[in-house]
Amino acid sequence: MAAAFAAMLLLGPAPVAAHGDGDHVDRSDDPHWTLFETVTVSQAPPDYRYRAAIPARIEAMAGQEMTISGYAVSLGQEAVTDHFLLARYSPECPYHSASRPNEMIEVRLARPVRLPLGREIRITGRFGLQENGHAGLFFRLENSAQS
Repeated sequence: MAAAFAAMLLLGPAPVAAHGDGDHVDRSDDPHWTLFETVTVSQAPPDYRYRAAIPARIEAMAGQEMTISGYAVSLGQEAVTDHFLLARYSPECPYHSASRPNEMIEVRLARPVRLPLGREIRITGRFGLQENGHAGLFFRLENSAQS
């Protein structure tokens, strides 16, 4: 019994206990992410850039205003910014891998804000597509605001 208690102290709580109710805790369930999952992303030599096969349904959304929920990912050290990534998964959660290229949106805000890291936020802006295969970024929201 003492050995089991000592092992628990060294290893800490099991991931399931630490994570709470399951995988949805630090994941946005906004329906847009399910749509963006339909984008097939690949990488291949010689340059290993990400490439995306974007379905017509998503291409048709370009130029339209949309609102989506997700987690802010800082692109620098600034507490106040107008440029960040919005991701499906919280970067603060140690039990999820990083969001994939079809689960991230580059955001440009109309006015800088203090990033609310570690909690789900809603952003409204003009949706657009981009070809940034080196960074793995295919979606963007411009002239955006936190809603």
